[in-house]
This record gives sequence, structure tokens and C-alpha cells, in this order.
Amino acid sequence: TTTSESNKKIKNGLLYSLLTIYGKEYTFMGIYIFGASCFSFFGPILLHRLVLLATLSEANNNKDLTVEGEGKGEEEREGSYTISIIISILLLFFTRIMAAILNTRYSYITGLLSVKVGAAIKGCIFHKILILSTKSKKYYTSGMLSNLYTTDVERITDMLVQGHRFWVLPLQILISMMLLYQVVNNAMWYGLITIILIMILNQYVSKLYKISNDKLQSSKDKRMSAVSACFNSILIIKFNNWENNFLIKIFHLRKNELIYLWDTLLICAVNICLLWLAPCLVSSATIASYGYNSNGNIKAAEIFT
Repeated sequence: TTTSESNKKIKNGLLYSLLTIYGKEYTFMGIYIFGASCFSFFGPILLHRLVLLATLSEANNNKDLTVEGEGKGEEEREGSYTISIIISILLLFFTRIMAAILNTRYSYITGLLSVKVGAAIKGCIFHKILILSTKSKKYYTSGMLSNLYTTDVERITDMLVQGHRFWVLPLQILISMMLLYQVVNNAMWYGLITIILIMILNQYVSKLYKISNDKLQSSKDKRMSAVSACFNSILIIKFNNWENNFLIKIFHLRKNELIYLWDTLLICAVNICLLWLAPCLVSSATIASYGYNSNGNIKAAEIFT
């Protein structure tokens, strides 16, 4: 009996319902972000080839002709360099365009799906509110129901947009490490250490954000409950001239909510700054260690890549 009840709860659960209805469609969306990731990795490889060909072409132009009759061979070599450079530029342009198209397509279809899922969940919540018993209505206050509509549904739809990145990001990091190791050898590990340190710091900031956000939602529930109680009892409040008392109470709750809102936004700003600063820190650590280990013998192709 316990097993059958647990299976029934799972089948009636939100995650099971979403996977049943939108699972295949959402899985298919992973093709776009996977293709965009593949095309994005062609950029550094082609850029390395492009800079290397440009360097060889310049060295070939500056080379003195010491043997008579070698000029024709040098011209042919220069022509082959030029053709290779043009092909590399065209391929680089094509891969950038394809990566942009696939990324945009992924954002578009996940945005549409998030709207569908959000509307479906809100419809289910509204239907559930209409059939709530008197006992349940005492537990589920108007503030809690309002947060379900505004905050919780938005979190679920945001999760849909970012869901595929849980498996794409580790794959991108692994491929990036392999490509970087071929270019800068052991300097890649310094960049990896920087990424790990940033992730640890980001984990700490995320915990602070969760704590602050929980306090914000709790204070929001209290404020919404007070506003709802005021509207539901407006006749009694006006009859007893209690408007100022309720106004002071609501403003006090709103003031506490704004304090937690400010803390949440401040932590969020620090997190965003850290995430945008991360690529610069990783690149700086990798290039600095590469320059130190190479004793100043730095090649342009490696640095650009």
C-alpha cells in the first residue's frame, strides 16, 4: 500500500507531469545548444591557424632571396598562404554565424516552452485554489499563493531555460582543457585552478543569496497577508477608524521587506560581477603562467587562441 501510494504521488507530481508532456520536446532542444557549443570551439582552432599562417606569410615576405631562381617558388608559396588565410577567415566567419544562429534558436524555443509551462502551472494553481477546502485556505494565505504565481513559477521557467547547461558546461570545460593543453601545455592547470577558486567563492555567495532570498520571501508573505487582511476587513477598519494603525503596520512590514530586498540585490550584483570577471581572471592566469614558463618566448598564435 505504501509503495502504491508513493508511486501515485510521483505520477501526480509536477516534475513527472512536465516530463510526460514536454520531456521529448525539451530533450530535442539540447541539439541546438550542443551544435552551438561545437561551432564555438572551431573559432579558437581556426584563429590559431589564421594567426600562424599570417606569421609564416610575413616571415616568407621578409626572407631574402639568396638563391637565383627561387623567386617563383616563393611566389607560389605566398599564393598558397594567401588562399589558406582566406579559407580560414571564411570558415571562421561561418562557424561564428552558425554558433550565433543555434544559440539564438535555442533561446527562442526555450523561451516559448517556458511561457507554455508557466501558463500551464499557473492554470493548475488557479484550479487548485478554486477547490481548496476551508481548512486548507487557513494554511495557504494569500501571500503564499501570490508568491507561487510570481516567484516559484518564474524559478521553474528559468530552470527550463538553463537546464541543458548542466551537461553542456562540464563538456565545454573538458574540451576547453584539452584544447588549451595542446596550446599552452601545463599553463592550462593555472587557469583550471582559477576556475575552481571562482566556483568555490561563487558557492559561498550563492548560499548567502539563498539565505537572504528566503528572508525576503518570508517578509513578502507577511506583507501580502497584512494587505489582504486589510482589504478583506475594510468595512470594519473604516468603521473603527483603524486606517492609520493598519497603514503603519503595512509600511513597517514593507520597510523590512525592502531591507532584505536590498541585501538580495547586493549579493546578486556581487555574484554577477564575479561571473563576468571570471573569464578575464582565467585568461590572465593562463597567459601569465605561460609567459613565465616559456621564459618570454611567447608566440602570437598561442596568445590569441
